[in-house]
Amino acid sequence: MGPWEDNLWKWDMYCRRSRFVWEEIPHDDLITKLENIGLKLSKDAWIWHKGSNRTFSTNSAYWAIYEGYEDNQSHNTFARI
Repeated sequence: MGPWEDNLWKWDMYCRRSRFVWEEIPHDDLITKLENIGLKLSKDAWIWHKGSNRTFSTNSAYWAIYEGYEDNQSHNTFARI
């Protein structure tokens, strides 16, 4: 699929066999689309934007859902809990 070069991913698609003629156009289209996607080598992390300290908790999830339904009184999700 490709190597990392200077902390950026370089797409390098290859097949173990020669492509059929009808595969050339879809392959070229795929490469063109992939070139527009820039992957960077960096630390992977999940961030919860609803919590006060950006960490997930059941309480922060409850309040995020509750605030989403607060204006919609006809939704009885929390009435059943």
